[in-house]
Amino acid sequence: WINCGSATGDTILHYLSMGREYRKIYAVETSEQLVTHLETVFALLPDGGGQIEIYNRAFEGKDGRYSIDSVFAEEKVTLINMDIEGAELIVLEGAEKKIREDRPVLAIAAYHKPGDLLEIPKLIADMDSGYHVYFRKYKGWAPDVINEYIYYAVPTERLTGRNDHG
Repeated sequence: WINCGSATGDTILHYLSMGREYRKIYAVETSEQLVTHLETVFALLPDGGGQIEIYNRAFEGKDGRYSIDSVFAEEKVTLINMDIEGAELIVLEGAEKKIREDRPVLAIAAYHKPGDLLEIPKLIADMDSGYHVYFRKYKGWAPDVINEYIYYAVPTERLTGRNDHG
C-alpha cells in the first residue's frame, strides 16, 4: 500500500486498528515535522512499525526518476491512496505502469483543484478502462474545509473475483 500524504498517520492507524493484514505500507510525507511524528507513532506499534516504511520525498510525474513506477518497479502494489494538496494528477501519471500491471485499488482526493473533479476519472479511464470509478463526498475535517471529494477506482476483477482484464 502506498499512502501518499500520510500526514499524521491517521489513515494508516485506522486501517491497523481494524486488524487488517498487510505486507508493507509505504507512508509518503514531505513535511519534516510530520515525518518525525510518523516515526514516533509507528515506533509505538507492537512490531515497532517494522512493515511500515516512511518516504520523505514527493513523487514526480511519469518522466521523473522518483515516480511511483520507478521507485516501486519491483514491488507488487495493491492500494494507492493520495491526498497530496493538488499534486494528485501529476503523481497519478507517474503510476501508470503500476496501475496497468498491478491493478491496485485507488483512492484519490479530488478537492484541491476544481479541474480534478473531471481530470482524475478521465486519466484513470485513459490508463485502464477496466476500472470502476466511484465518487464520494465527505464532510471536511476542519471548519474551513467544507467538503472533501474522493474518487475510488476498483479493477473489475477486484469487484467480482474474476479476472476479465487481459
